[in-house]
Amino acid sequence: MKKSIKQILQDLQQFHGGLGQYYESLKEKAINERTVMMLEYLRNQEDRNSKHLTDYLHETQDKILNKWLNIIPSLPSSIFCHCSKNQFTTAPLTVDDVIEIAMHYDECLIDFLSIIVQETDCSGGADIFCNLLNLIQSEEKKLVRNSQLLLDM
Repeated sequence: MKKSIKQILQDLQQFHGGLGQYYESLKEKAINERTVMMLEYLRNQEDRNSKHLTDYLHETQDKILNKWLNIIPSLPSSIFCHCSKNQFTTAPLTVDDVIEIAMHYDECLIDFLSIIVQETDCSGGADIFCNLLNLIQSEEKKLVRNSQLLLDM
């Protein structure tokens, strides 16, 4: 299966948008204000990620965006739906629950990007996926640090 860089970035944009909405919907299940704060932090982070991808799509040359990549058929057409499988949440949600949920989605996205990076070798415009992979891994570390600060409050 082939997909253009633009199509993959649009898939990623939809993932971040869907995940941001998901975090927003979980606020009603939060057990306390700290949990709500964590969900708001995560929602804002996903909104920023989606906006950055939108900006990138508008600012990047069509020559790069229209490049076709060979993609392994096992990659999902909807990353968010794929990552949502077997992910169940029950009220009330604690900060630990929210961190576990966020880590699940981060790992799912890391797996997705790792496959693309492995297939593209970060060449010919596909370096965006290497950069995104590094960014997501960095954000995952920040999540752990920020959650500790929240728990210490």
